[in-house]
Amino acid sequence: MLDVHLRLFCERLKRVLAGEEGTLPLPDSTNLTPLFQNLLTESEIIATTLLGKYEADMARHLFQLLREDFDDSKISLPFLQLLDLEESDEEDVETAD
Repeated sequence: MLDVHLRLFCERLKRVLAGEEGTLPLPDSTNLTPLFQNLLTESEIIATTLLGKYEADMARHLFQLLREDFDDSKISLPFLQLLDLEESDEEDVETAD
């Protein structure tokens, strides 16, 4: 949920910096614009990292559930190969740790 809030924050800050929404209410806001630009950049990096890890974790969990719930004979060959590939990637990660 944090990644969703962070993405919304980034979008809102982007609109404010572009002058599309609201204003920076400080008298010297033009001097602070680079600071807010840096904040936006760093926030986007964090949000992208969180979202990427979340999506990878969810995909891995979904593959595990599919493998547990369905008999291999009922899964199409390309999808079965994808599941096998995902499992081998997980083993590679575990051995790297």
